[in-house]
Amino acid sequence: DEGLGRLMGRLLRRGTATMSSKELEERLGLMGARLSVETGYHSMRIGGVVLARNLNAFAELMVELLTAPAFRPRELAQAKRETLAALSQARDDDRYLAARSFRQALYRDHPYGRPISGTPASIQRLTREKLFAHHARMVGSRNIFFAISGALSAAEAEILVGGFFGDIPRGPRVKVRLPAPKRPRGRRVVLIDKPGRSQTQM
Repeated sequence: DEGLGRLMGRLLRRGTATMSSKELEERLGLMGARLSVETGYHSMRIGGVVLARNLNAFAELMVELLTAPAFRPRELAQAKRETLAALSQARDDDRYLAARSFRQALYRDHPYGRPISGTPASIQRLTREKLFAHHARMVGSRNIFFAISGALSAAEAEILVGGFFGDIPRGPRVKVRLPAPKRPRGRRVVLIDKPGRSQTQM
């Protein structure tokens, strides 16, 4: 379903089965940490910055976020409302519309032509069951890559990953083989009719 990965990323950022969204923010604040979740066409990136003395506590928190999602009904409903509101506002963003239309014209029916954020119809169809199923499929040690920089050595980084993330279930290896996009032929011009606009985005 379009928008499933990004919605899951939003909800991973809103607490776990044993920790509310407010408690998560409080723990991050006490650690002096920042946490972000970004979803793209090929991956989801969960990143953070933390004071070196709180690195172990932050790693422990990251493991909980990865392995114990809550996907609470109230949080799901809120995230869906926010996503739908963002999609509605995007219709008034000329730059977004131009970029989306360019991608659709370039890739057409290929998965790259579909919006990561989903559509109003696809967002409405998303359920907790679909989120848990997607999480079970995607979050396994065979699908996770680590990138660490800062005040620790390579050996310390290896110990950190093995010690905190070593017990994450392997899970199925996700293999996605996409067909090569078909190259459009000829010159094409895509015009988006937005009456009353004072600027032009190209």
